[in-house]
Amino acid sequence: MAAKMTRRVAKFLLALLVLPALWAAPVQAQEITASATPGTGRGSAGAPLAEWVELAGQSTHWYKFKYEYDDNDDSDDDNEPSQVVVELRTQTAGCPKFEVWSTRDLDFPRYEDDDDDNGKPQPTGRGTPLVIDTETDDDGNETTVTMPNLLTWAGGSKASETHYVLVKNTSQQACAYQLKISGPDVHL
Repeated sequence: MAAKMTRRVAKFLLALLVLPALWAAPVQAQEITASATPGTGRGSAGAPLAEWVELAGQSTHWYKFKYEYDDNDDSDDDNEPSQVVVELRTQTAGCPKFEVWSTRDLDFPRYEDDDDDNGKPQPTGRGTPLVIDTETDDDGNETTVTMPNLLTWAGGSKASETHYVLVKNTSQQACAYQLKISGPDVHL
């Protein structure tokens, strides 16, 4: 009983921290500006814009970042790569989505033979809704609680390489988003 109460209090406190950011998103989204232009291809990709960006239906915006792996770090025998975090905040859940592509995966595409992707080249990663919690009911069934308006991806590599973030709108309607790319070894 005490454990359930502790979990409920923790979830309530988490909601108090997370929900104001979601409530602010629709208000901020009205401040879409056209001062800078996102890239429309690999050659025009640049750093993410600080403001909300509108993406027309059936369109893609390209961004890039350089990941620097320090293979000369003598302080750690394993020399684990640091994490890059990509976050996409949206007004509408599922619109848009994003993929992360390494230069290697763009130059030498990997193909999967499963039915879901129909033999299309596979990105290095895809944004997925941020998981807040996993709840288990009395029957042992688990339910994952997510933030559908915040897509995230995290990854690292033992190679220094330029990566591209493709923000895609597959719907017919325009949608707005804010993109953030961060990490200790990331250069925009």
